[in-house]
Parts: sequence; C-alpha cells; structure tokens
Amino acid sequence: MKRSLLVCAVTLFLFIQGCSTPAEDENTNSQSRAPVAVEAIRLQSSPVKRVVRASSTARGVQEVMVTSQTSGTIQRASFSLGQFLRQGALLVEVESDVAAASLEQSKAAYESALLNLTVTEKLYEQQGASEAEMIGARVNYTGAKTALRQAQTVFSNTRITAPVSGFIAQKENAVEKGNVIAPGMMVARIVNITSLKVTVAVGEREAMIIENGMDVRVTVPALGDTTLTGKVTAIGAGSFASSGSFPVEVTFSNTDDNRIKSGMAVNVSIETVSTVSSILIPLGAVIEREREPVVVISQNNRALISEVTTGRISGDQIEILEGLTEGQILLLTGISALSQGDSLSVTMVN
Repeated sequence: MKRSLLVCAVTLFLFIQGCSTPAEDENTNSQSRAPVAVEAIRLQSSPVKRVVRASSTARGVQEVMVTSQTSGTIQRASFSLGQFLRQGALLVEVESDVAAASLEQSKAAYESALLNLTVTEKLYEQQGASEAEMIGARVNYTGAKTALRQAQTVFSNTRITAPVSGFIAQKENAVEKGNVIAPGMMVARIVNITSLKVTVAVGEREAMIIENGMDVRVTVPALGDTTLTGKVTAIGAGSFASSGSFPVEVTFSNTDDNRIKSGMAVNVSIETVSTVSSILIPLGAVIEREREPVVVISQNNRALISEVTTGRISGDQIEILEGLTEGQILLLTGISALSQGDSLSVTMVN
C-alpha cells in the first residue's frame, strides 16, 4: 500500500513538471542567469549633420576673354600659351601709324578749339563778340574734345594688354606677327587660378539647408587623394530652367604650385547642419532580427529589444526616426547575444 502511494506521488510530480511552459522556463533561466556586462550610452537629440555631394568643373575666379577692338597688321605678339602675365602686360601690338597721325591731328584741333573758345569768351564779356559766335565756339570745342577722345581710344586699341593678372589658357592661332587682326577677333583667354570656383547643381531640399560660409571639402580626381577646403560663396535665388536644380557656388584656393587647371573635374562635399534635432546613434548599435532593424536598451537593468525606423547615415552614425526617445539607455556591446529580459550589468560610457 505504501509503495502504491509513493508511485502515485512521483507520477503527479512528473505530470506537473511536464505542464510548465517553455516561456516560463526561459523566463526563469533568464532571471537566474548572471548579469551580462555591457556598455551603454544615454540617448540625447542633437542637430543632424548632412553631407551634400556634387560634381562639376573648376573655373578660375577671374576668367577673361580678350578680343581686338581695332583692325590692322600685327607688329608684335608677345605672349605664349601657359605664360603668366601681370595686369597691363602687352599681348599684341598692331601697326599704329595711321592711328598716331589721327591722334596728333585731333590734339591740334582740340587745342585750337580751346584757344578759340577762351578768346571768344573774353570778347563776349567785353561785348566784342556776338552770342552766336560764343555758341559756335563752344560747339567747336565740344566736337574737338569728343574727336580727341575717340582718337585716343583708337590709338590705345592698337596696344592690346592683359586686363587681369593670370595664365594664358588659350591663344588664337592667327595671332602672330604679320597677320591681320579685325575688331571682335579673339586674342586670348586669361585665367587667374590662384583661387578657383565651381558651380554645382543641388536639389531643392539640399538648397534649403545650404548657407553661405559653410565649409566644403574639395577633391580633384586628377590629383588623387589630395583634399582641399573651400567655402560656399553663393546660392542661386532660382533654379536652372532646364533641370529644376539650384546652383551653388563654391570657392577654394589652388595648391601652392597651381596644379589645378581651369576645366578640371571637381567633387565637393558640403557639410550642413539641420535646424531640427534628431537622435543619432552608432551604426554598430543597430542589428537585424527577423529582417527588421532593432536596438537593445536597458530598462531596470533588463534587456529590452526595440524595433526602430532608421534615417540617413552620417559618418559612423545613423539617424533614428522612430523607436527611441531621449533619455533612454542604449546598449553598445554584447547586443547580438542578448535576449529579451536578460539581466544586465551596465557601464555608462561617454
């Protein structure tokens, strides 16, 4: 009889044990497990830095197309492709005999008209000249003065000089001694490449967050890994009619040896700061479970797995749009091996 009662008690105990759920077992194991040592940070919101990237071609801050304003035979062409010239340096000298003779005649006519006006004014004051003579003298003087200015311009145009300091980026083949030059004919293109500018096209969202004075990283593929710094110097008030994008002008200094040439391809990265604060966390704090991005936070020193909605990546950080709030404790280490409810030993890091 006693043996039968013992068998029944054992059977009842085994039955009760078999009725316990896996979830209860897992929760019991989780609570009985030693706390897992992890590192964590306290979440806070901050302005989001976004990097706007674009490409275009570099141009000299000053680029001038020099054209002829006169006609005649070239007597001297004193420049060559790639040469550096100071402002005012002679480029081309055209025969000036006719222009010089015309200038001398205009000077003589002007001096004569000026003398006649001076004499007529004195006579008019002494009533020795009529009002008609006075008006005629003034008209002659004005005409002579205008003719002199025109003659001076024609003569000065026989000497074509550099309007700015810079390098000769282009030279017209026909600009050689003995050839005939005509008004409007291109002589040379001069570029000042000590400083360069690049105009890139950005979308309307990017145009809203870019401001004058923002720092820009500039890379030139032809120079390899060389990185230069620049500034945003202008933002278009309207979009390009053809594309709908907005022009943004970036200015930067050339290398010490002026290796960047006008027309070279340039890549720019403009670092902007949003006025709206967001939560940014390290990329490594986001893991994937069941094909969804999740993070692990500490709640009362227990692991809490939370699904999140991510935004843009900025360097080694990622923006969290939904799923986290400021002040929560986010785990950084050991997160892949953690399960819901695991006991934690949290060390806060900066």
